[in-house]
Amino acid sequence: MPKIHGKLARLHGPRELCFEDISVDSDELLPDAVCAVTAYSAISIGTEKAAYIGLTPLRSAPAYPRLLGYCNSARVVGVGSDVRSVAPGDIILTNQSHQSCFTCSSSEILAKVPEKLNARAASLAYIAYFGLNALQRADLQAGECVAVQGLGPIGLATVAVARALGAGRIVALGNSPSRSETAIAFGADEAIDTRELEQMAGLGAELRNYADVVVTTVNAWAAWRTSLAIVREFGRVAVLGFPGRGEPLPTFNVLASDPFYVKQLSILSVGLPAGHGRWGQGDRMAYRRAGIELLLQLMASGELPLADLITHEVPWSELEAVYRRAESGDKTQVVAVLNWEASS
Repeated sequence: MPKIHGKLARLHGPRELCFEDISVDSDELLPDAVCAVTAYSAISIGTEKAAYIGLTPLRSAPAYPRLLGYCNSARVVGVGSDVRSVAPGDIILTNQSHQSCFTCSSSEILAKVPEKLNARAASLAYIAYFGLNALQRADLQAGECVAVQGLGPIGLATVAVARALGAGRIVALGNSPSRSETAIAFGADEAIDTRELEQMAGLGAELRNYADVVVTTVNAWAAWRTSLAIVREFGRVAVLGFPGRGEPLPTFNVLASDPFYVKQLSILSVGLPAGHGRWGQGDRMAYRRAGIELLLQLMASGELPLADLITHEVPWSELEAVYRRAESGDKTQVVAVLNWEASS
């Protein structure tokens, strides 16, 4: 097979998105390598918009230039001599960035996509994985009450995953009526518009000390205070957002003794996956693969219809239009995926 030529998205500064020419050669692979062409890559709106508009980086590494995206579904076109886990024609999931073709070690493959599931839907599995990881880290038990703060892609996927895992009552908190409707469709028993809540005082007695597990996906300090109010005594708060990012310092004590000390809360930072409790311990990549495979099984069986979250499918060349819609606050754009097989 001749060399494959394609494009790779790279951000060189705030709002400086470029598509660079790349090429791969499936005939010259290391023994443990695979060569693949991307079918779809899902856009992680919150993370990618933050980089696009220039929010303060979360890590000490240089902010730019940087790659974007980490939810890639691709078709294998070549494998090295030692590769046995996949073959040409298979659809695989990786954490590759937004790019049309790539080579990588077979150890970087997250999963092979089941035949019953298409590449478009499968590209959302890693977005849902954040929610799964949060619920596992919080050691969710069947029948427990879950509250999800923030109804972006990760928050809505978390609602769906919580339902699939057997959670009891689920309440979704967000600031968009359309997304509240989506949360109900995906398994929430109740959706609350946070704009109608006055910062603490607006929480009714029925919501205080409500949830066994709170998963918060947002950055606002007001949302953080709500999370601490609605979690019950000895409850767990799994933090997928970045409290205070892009905001001035809070006017209240974020770890005040009431509720933090009085309730004896567990607050969990949910970042890179790590085995926990009954969900297993050990190798991070093995733990991540196990979670992704569970999600793909649930998706293939119809128990986790994540593809219904997709509101925008665009050619790769329209990536910046997705970022601009997100920056404008367009709530009708829930999940967007890049189609790398569509003409530009």
